[in-house]
Amino acid sequence: MNERGSTTLLMLMLVSALSLFCIFTLEFAKRQYIANQSRARAYLCMKYQLNSTYNYSKIMRIMNISIASAFKLSFIPKVKIVHQGLVQLQQVYHISFVQKISMQGPCHFTQRLSFIYNQPYQHIGIVLLKRLPDGQAMPKKEATWKYSLSNFTADDQAKISFVLSAEVSFHKQRLKIVSTQEEAIAAWSRSQLFSFLASPPAWLPSQLKSISKYITAKKN
Repeated sequence: MNERGSTTLLMLMLVSALSLFCIFTLEFAKRQYIANQSRARAYLCMKYQLNSTYNYSKIMRIMNISIASAFKLSFIPKVKIVHQGLVQLQQVYHISFVQKISMQGPCHFTQRLSFIYNQPYQHIGIVLLKRLPDGQAMPKKEATWKYSLSNFTADDQAKISFVLSAEVSFHKQRLKIVSTQEEAIAAWSRSQLFSFLASPPAWLPSQLKSISKYITAKKN
């Protein structure tokens, strides 16, 4: 009887150990799947936003050339009307671009902020373009800047593990990707988090605040 009891107890212990191993394995696989999905989404987001911004800058440059050409002949009444129409058309196109990078594509809204606030052309309140005397959209003064986003979305339970960055240059209204990099969050100190650029980007505190709100909401 004692031997049977010992055998039964041993079998229960083995079954329990096997069950726990399976549970831990499934949990690890789940976390790995979420992490991989989060990584893929972050890279897709960066690619989509960079392509959208590049195409935007290309079309805006063509529009600026057209506006400048029409302005030189704006003493002709019909050409003046064309010039004004081009200016309004460019403004509408800019609004559609802001709407696109704010709402379309695979990005979570916290991943969009860097692109919303760092645009190739100067603006007022993000939506309205600043203009030169001849009506052209005013290019950004900075020669280079960075777009950055983390893998965190708050929707897929993934932890913040890395940040993607893309440095771009904007010279003669031509946007060019200078370099891209992925940096692990673990490698960052608090001071580095706010000083990885010469001056902290305006969008970063807002992004971190949004992420913090999502984490708090999920805990509650």
